[in-house]
Amino acid sequence: MSDDDPLAALAGTTLTSEELLLITRGMTPEQAAAEVAEHTRIRSAAEKIQGKPILEWPPFEVKWDLSPTSYFHALDGGEPAHIKPGELELFWTSLEALDRVLQAYNLRTLDEVWAVGAPSKAARAIVHWSEGRLMTPVWVTPTAPGKLGIVGGNHRLAVARAKRVKHLPLLIRTEELATVLELLPRISPPKVVGARNPHS
Repeated sequence: MSDDDPLAALAGTTLTSEELLLITRGMTPEQAAAEVAEHTRIRSAAEKIQGKPILEWPPFEVKWDLSPTSYFHALDGGEPAHIKPGELELFWTSLEALDRVLQAYNLRTLDEVWAVGAPSKAARAIVHWSEGRLMTPVWVTPTAPGKLGIVGGNHRLAVARAKRVKHLPLLIRTEELATVLELLPRISPPKVVGARNPHS
């Protein structure tokens, strides 16, 4: 390895694949180790919640990260480069209105929080919110005529629905906004809005 190789200094060091991936994305070995430790802590906390009825969930409020610099978190494994500036627009609506036009595949009842999809993801969303963190809004897109589907955020939406939220922000491609406006009423955002949280 050359001296310019960022991995050269790690020769002989035992790294997990997760740490190595974070290092190749620009983190120092120390930052990667701390990030992996935090992920491990959250997974452990989520395992204690997974499968429990809502009455046994820790108390929390559903709060959203509304910063455009965080929109990439809407996608599993998303990175900042995956979302171009101005590509997505924030759109507030009611959950009732969304559920009327959401394709059946994405509709999940309270009983389906754990039964559909990856229950570990729903549990991690609960952990994040219960620790006071903010989560990125759900990303929706037009699918069949008169219907919307979820690009990212199925588990966040399922947990928010279980907590009986009445209004929520959505992310929508700017080019699809006119179509969405035909399906959903756009409402003014609540007075309290989210702020950036890089771990949402």
